[in-house]
Amino acid sequence: MSPTVVAAIADYEILEALPAGANGRTGSYLARRPPRLVLDFDFDTVVVKVLQEGSTARAFRVVSEDLLRFAALRSPYLVTLFEVGRHDGLVFCSMQHVTGGSLAAPGDPTQVLKAVADAARGAADLHAAGLVHGAITPSNVLVAPYGAKLAEPSLDRSFSPGLLVRAGAARAIEFADPALLLGEPLSPHHDVWSLGAVLHRVTAGVGFYGALPADPLGALRRVVRAEPAISPALPPDVADVVRACLAPPHVRPAAATVASRLARR
Repeated sequence: MSPTVVAAIADYEILEALPAGANGRTGSYLARRPPRLVLDFDFDTVVVKVLQEGSTARAFRVVSEDLLRFAALRSPYLVTLFEVGRHDGLVFCSMQHVTGGSLAAPGDPTQVLKAVADAARGAADLHAAGLVHGAITPSNVLVAPYGAKLAEPSLDRSFSPGLLVRAGAARAIEFADPALLLGEPLSPHHDVWSLGAVLHRVTAGVGFYGALPADPLGALRRVVRAEPAISPALPPDVADVVRACLAPPHVRPAAATVASRLARR
């Protein structure tokens, strides 16, 4: 099926579909900033992310509240969020366009560790504000020349309470704390697990569970039944940080501690 051509979302002129926005109208798009967005820095383009096609008023209200709390943080380690809205049956948000890609295609090993440390700092800022990201993956760690930024939090549970796995999510299951996948309420220590999983993947080039099935339910079964295996290829000090992130919740370090340990390396 060919992608749906989207010319505009609200008053954002769509320039191109980004890789995550290639199917239908949902996904992410590079767009021209509307003139009404009066902000303190100079830019011409933004990323518009379609979060949901159709939603209840309650779901939109919850999502708006969560994203506005996220936007209010203005952390240098979190992507800047400009707006959340509804248009033509779509729930969308617009955010800063970070031009350096993500850790889904990691580069220099030294920069990779710095990027994970910045993501941990972003998670720490979220936790200090009473928020939890809930979906830290390599593709959500955005890389810029001046440092990395953590993308906006997961909103799946806001749209669909109780949802554990959605279609197409198998690649993200690798980075989720199995306790969360089994229904444990979302908490900051789940983000720390994810930071450890991201650090392992981008440093060792492999995940804890080997190649996961493409089917989300098959991937889920593998993750919740298997013990995570730390690659012997990891440098010992990096492996120590990963092990700490996977420790029982009551002894798992805070995200800020993870950042400090990586910064000292």
